[in-house]
Amino acid sequence: MADEVIAPKRRSLFDLYVTGEELVFDDGDGESVKIWVQKLTPGETQECVEKARPGKQKILSIKRLDDDDPQKLRYLDELESNGYETEQDYIEFILRDKINESFISARERVADEEEWSKEEYLSGLQKAWNDELYAKWLADPEDEDASRVYNELKRYTDRVNEEATAEKNELIYEIQDLSIDALKRRAVNSLIEEHSDNVLLNEFRKYQLYYAVRDGEDHSKRYFDSADQIKYLPEPVFNRIQNTFNDINVDSFEGKD
Repeated sequence: MADEVIAPKRRSLFDLYVTGEELVFDDGDGESVKIWVQKLTPGETQECVEKARPGKQKILSIKRLDDDDPQKLRYLDELESNGYETEQDYIEFILRDKINESFISARERVADEEEWSKEEYLSGLQKAWNDELYAKWLADPEDEDASRVYNELKRYTDRVNEEATAEKNELIYEIQDLSIDALKRRAVNSLIEEHSDNVLLNEFRKYQLYYAVRDGEDHSKRYFDSADQIKYLPEPVFNRIQNTFNDINVDSFEGKD
């Protein structure tokens, strides 16, 4: 056209090494919608972390309330509605993360013992079991190869459970003399912390997409006017954007205080 001019846009440092993926949404009801989902810069990721933290701290402040405060009692009601009644119930809940960590630690510790680690003996057994012998064992528990490998893996599993149980008992011993009220208090605070971690992660994910989703034509322009718009997306749209973002990003965020 006569009024067009040749004026190519010069690239800047901010245009280098930007990776992303184009998504086109079409529900068959009208014009399709095109967006660009791109990898976050370290600075954008840090901003996501900082913007997500207040949500966590707001929930954690509930721990400072009196035990009979309605906001805190809601967490006790949640525990009781999920079947937590006895001292043992509350002990198991309070220690749930440490018990899981002790099992993982025991599994790794036993696997490092020479009889299991030498010549990658354990990993070889596990691969053989997963690749073919498990199916053979289901079809015929007396199969010579399958039963032999099963017995070895069972021996390894029993050793892990033995060590993990010993650690679990030590953990229980440390708090088993607490009163039921003290256990409930700890359990409530633990549930509040779990809730705050979930809020932190959800807020972080929300801001990630706010920064990552760009206009389909102008990748320098954010698609959303605010991060809060993201929570109103239809579920299939949200899931597709989130999955695409996950595919192109390495998530190094950890929800720590």
